[in-house]
Amino acid sequence: MFSFVYKDIDFTHKLDNSTTPSENFERHMHYFNEILYFVKGDVVYHVESESRQLQPGNIVLIPSGKYHFAVCNLQVPYERYVLKFPDTILPPFLTERIHKLYSFHTDTMKFFLNFNSLDDYVQQFQDQDEVYALFLSELIKLLVLLSKESSNVPPTTRQNDIIRSIIDYIDSHLQESISLETLCDHFHFSKSYLSNCFKKNMKTPIMQYVRSKKIIAAHHMILSGVKKTVAADYFGFDNYSTFYREYTKIIGIGKKRKESA
Repeated sequence: MFSFVYKDIDFTHKLDNSTTPSENFERHMHYFNEILYFVKGDVVYHVESESRQLQPGNIVLIPSGKYHFAVCNLQVPYERYVLKFPDTILPPFLTERIHKLYSFHTDTMKFFLNFNSLDDYVQQFQDQDEVYALFLSELIKLLVLLSKESSNVPPTTRQNDIIRSIIDYIDSHLQESISLETLCDHFHFSKSYLSNCFKKNMKTPIMQYVRSKKIIAAHHMILSGVKKTVAADYFGFDNYSTFYREYTKIIGIGKKRKESA
C-alpha cells in the first residue's frame, strides 16, 4: 500500500476493512480526472446516471466534472488503486480522448501489472521526482492502451434514461441560466417530481449539481488564463460574490485533494 501526493498527482493503493475504514465515500465531483482500478471488495460504483457492481480488474474512469460515488460493504475488505491527475499533465490528444471514453471498463485484468509496477516504484526509488516521472509514464501508457480498447461498456451497466437526459441537457447548457423552472419546462415534469427523481437517483439536489458543474467548467476556463469575473459571467452567475463563495467551496484555495474513491 502507498500514498504518493506530489506536484499535481495523487496516486494511492488503498485497503479498507470493517475495523479500519479510511474514508466515507462522499458523493462528489471534482476538477481533476480520476482512475480507479478495483482489486477486491463488495462495491457498487456510480458515475453520473450509470452504476455497476465492480468485479476484480474493473477500471472506472472519471473525467473531471463527472459526479460519482461508491456504495461499499466494508465488512468485505475493499482494495483498489486510485489515480488522480489534471488534464495539464497529459498530451492534448490524450486529454481529448479520455473525455470521450465510457466510465466502466471490464476487460482490464491485463492491466494489473501496470498498477502493480506503481508499488515497485515506491519501494525501489527514494527520489520523488524519479517516482513522479515513472508514475506519469505509466499513466500515459495506461490511458493510451485504454483508449484503444474496442469494447468498454459492459451490458450489465445500469443506466437511468431520464437522469441521463437531464444530465445531457445540463452539460449542453452550462453557459445559460439553468433553473428548476427551465428544467421542468423543458422536460414537462413538475418541480416536485423532477427534484425528487434526481435526488433519489443522484443523491444530491439538482440545483447543487448544476452549480457544481458550472463551477468546474469555470475553473478550467480560469486555468487557461481567463479572469474569474469573466468566467463567472460566462457561466451565468449574476452575482460574483455568490460565484466566488461556491468556487472556494468546490475548488478550494490550495486545499489538498480529499475526495474519496
